[in-house]
Amino acid sequence: MKKLLLIPAILAFSCNGTVKHDAPPVETTKIQNRDTTETTEMPELYEPGDEVVDKWLMIGTPSATVIEKLGKPVVVETGEMSEVSGMYPEVWDFPDKGIRLAMESEDPKSADKIVGDFSVYGPSASKTSRNIGVGSSRKEVKQAYGTDINKDESSDESLVAGSIYGGVIFTMDNDKVSEIFVGAAAE
Repeated sequence: MKKLLLIPAILAFSCNGTVKHDAPPVETTKIQNRDTTETTEMPELYEPGDEVVDKWLMIGTPSATVIEKLGKPVVVETGEMSEVSGMYPEVWDFPDKGIRLAMESEDPKSADKIVGDFSVYGPSASKTSRNIGVGSSRKEVKQAYGTDINKDESSDESLVAGSIYGGVIFTMDNDKVSEIFVGAAAE
């Protein structure tokens, strides 16, 4: 038993930072830590999980909440298991409310699904957490999302907050929002 207690003590003593390495140091990039005020070289990207529409709809919202708020969906499509996520997809559309949800579950027969991504389109009056909805102007989106707008992935046809790999995509038609997509548009 004494030998077992001695091993952690030896490891702690020998790993006190005085060991010299012959290999050159590896360059690293600091990533922002939300729990500290540490300055970083790489800004934190806007994440789709940061977005809430109508103060309740977001990625991860359970199907029971969706049905409570929107009613029974029109199931547009069911799919095979995603090789990327391992989840079984199902598209729920609410055309009279202008909301389309990509629901997913680990079991294809389960009624317990969660929102994987979603779109808001006309005639929806829904608003993002920053008060942007269908019909908002390009200028309003830029003012509301500011530095979260990804200039490299945005174009005349869309403004991207975050990334196409996870964020909010505002589809533009004549400089007005025609659709809002929240989630990952590319894998």
